[in-house]
Amino acid sequence: MKGIVIAAGVLALAGVVIAQVRSGSARRSTSPARFKLPAMWEYTAPLITPEKRTEEPSRAQKDPTLVFHDGRWHVFMTVKLPGRTAIEYCSFE
Repeated sequence: MKGIVIAAGVLALAGVVIAQVRSGSARRSTSPARFKLPAMWEYTAPLITPEKRTEEPSRAQKDPTLVFHDGRWHVFMTVKLPGRTAIEYCSFE
């Protein structure tokens, strides 16, 4: 995941979920998940920004839900469009 940072807290949370899914463990634990935070965060340009399009340009994105499946990040998010709010999807490696 080097170079991919959406938001430190979101990525850290996604890492915990990925680690639990990959381990195949379905048991419940009463203790909090333990994981090692990176010594230094690396940042890139934003991966998701308001989309410039002629019809219904997006103004902002919020509440992203991240899923890592089949080697791709899948993102479901709420977007603000002119006069309404909608849910959109995107994916990337």
